Amino acid sequence: MRIKKMINDLQDLMQVYKPFWPEWIKNHSCTLNEDDLYIIDVHSKNNFEINLFDSFMFYNQKKHIDRINAKLRWDNRKFKQWVILNFLFSIIELARNNGGQHYLHRPIGTLELNEALKKILFKLDLLYLNQIFEKYKEEDFEKEKIFNVIVEFEIANRCKEQLIAKK
Repeated sequence: MRIKKMINDLQDLMQVYKPFWPEWIKNHSCTLNEDDLYIIDVHSKNNFEINLFDSFMFYNQKKHIDRINAKLRWDNRKFKQWVILNFLFSIIELARNNGGQHYLHRPIGTLELNEALKKILFKLDLLYLNQIFEKYKEEDFEKEKIFNVIVEFEIANRCKEQLIAKK
């Protein structure tokens, strides 16, 4: 396999992890080591492009890139489960901070919740938050369509939390 193709694969694999990268690399389930993280950082900073001079550097060697790509593929399921778990904890935290069980059983449209977050939750075809735990099975959350909504929610929720923290 050519190095350019391997680096393109690396870039594609990184897209899934990107929104949660700083947290993921600190997670005990992440199999990447310091060298792997350095190589990924170099390629990220270079927009996953290599020039003739850089082609001789250790971080462009096929064996290193191939190993990292294999680790990212291996970690993917654990990563998804971690994101899903964070999402479910976010929902539970919303309920805990806003009246507990009662909050989970109110229509999403009536919740004291950011409008963007409500719109994202509606993409899960829910009327009430508690339906997340009733309508979906564990494997449903890993399906691409649902997982993408979960990622969208987590990103929007984190942005909201960062805005609150700045105030």
